[in-house]
Amino acid sequence: MNPGAHPAEAPALRPATPSDPPGAPRRLLTRLPTPEQIAALPRPPARRRLPKFLRSARALASTLRAGWLGGEGAGTAWRLQRLALTRMLRLDPSARKHLRALYNFPLDSVRYFEAPFVRRALRRAAGAGRLGSVADVSSPRSVILLALLDHPRLRIDAINPDGADLRATAGLLRAAGPGLARRATLRHALAEASGLSPGSYDAVTSVSVYEHIRDERAALEAAWDLLRPGGRLVLTLPCAREPFEEFFDRDDYGVQTPDADGWYFGWRIYGPEDVRRRLVDRLGTPARAEYFGERQPGFFFRQRQAMLTGVGCRLWREPLTVAESYARFARLEDLPGLGVMGLEFVKP
Repeated sequence: MNPGAHPAEAPALRPATPSDPPGAPRRLLTRLPTPEQIAALPRPPARRRLPKFLRSARALASTLRAGWLGGEGAGTAWRLQRLALTRMLRLDPSARKHLRALYNFPLDSVRYFEAPFVRRALRRAAGAGRLGSVADVSSPRSVILLALLDHPRLRIDAINPDGADLRATAGLLRAAGPGLARRATLRHALAEASGLSPGSYDAVTSVSVYEHIRDERAALEAAWDLLRPGGRLVLTLPCAREPFEEFFDRDDYGVQTPDADGWYFGWRIYGPEDVRRRLVDRLGTPARAEYFGERQPGFFFRQRQAMLTGVGCRLWREPLTVAESYARFARLEDLPGLGVMGLEFVKP
C-alpha cells in the first residue's frame, strides 16, 4: 500500500520511493495494513470449504507435483510432511496442532531454497567429522527440526528474541519425536547478546535474520566468535542487483526504534557492494555461495501482499508456486528481481 492510499484502492504492499541522498541505498516506505483495512478489501465469493482429508491430500499432491517438476526444496518439504503424517497417527489431539500445520504448510516462499541449503551445509560439516554442536540464530523452526532429524547426535542451542516463536518451536519439537526437544536448548536472547560460550560450536546457522538488524556488525561478530576454528557460519540473506532498505510504519515485534520521521527499519536487501563491504571484508570469501530468486520482478511483493491480506493466498500451493516462479542463478548480478543468497563461511 502506498502511504496515504485507501486500502480498497491499492495493494497492501506497494512501497513508495522518496528522493535519496547520493550514495544512499534506496529507501522504500511501506504502510502495513491494519485488520480494519484488510477487512475492507474486496474479496471473491466464498467457496465451499473442502473436507479436512481433501485439504490434506491437496497439500501433499502439491509437494509431489513440485518434486516431479524438479522444484527447489520439494524433497525437504516431503521429509517434513512424512514426519508429520506418521506422528499424527500416534499422538494425542493436543500435540497434533503443531504437526497439522507442519504437514499442510511445511515451508513457504524462499524457505524452499534456504532450508535445503542449510541441510547441505550441515551434512558437509558432518562428512568432515565436525558436527557435534550448532548454535542457531532465530531461524524458522522447521530448520531447527530438520537439523535434529538429520543428525541424531547433534545438540542445538537456539536463540530468538521472540518468546512466542520459541514456545511454538518447543511445542513442535516435543510433538515431532521422542528426544528431539532434549537435544535443543531454546534461549530468549538477541543475536548480539546470546549468552552462549565463544569458541564452542562447530556451526552457526541463521536463516534470513541479519537483514532485519539495522547495523548487523555486532551480531555477525558475535556469531563468528561462537565458532571453533574450522567451524562454519551458514547464512541466508535477501539480495538483488540494486540494493534497498524497506521501512514500515509500525514494529510488530517491539525491537526497533523509529527514525526521526516515525518509520521503523524493516529489512535490508543486499547488493554486490553490500556483500563485499558488510560480509566479505569482515568474514572473508565464502567457501560456498548460491543464489535463488524470482523469475519476474515484483512477484515476491505480490505474494507478500496476498499473505498479509488473505486475498488470493493459496498456501497449500506453495511448492508449485515456488517451482514455477523462482529459479537458481549463477551470480547475484544475474537476478532479475528479488532473491536470496546462501553463504557458507569457514573460520580459519
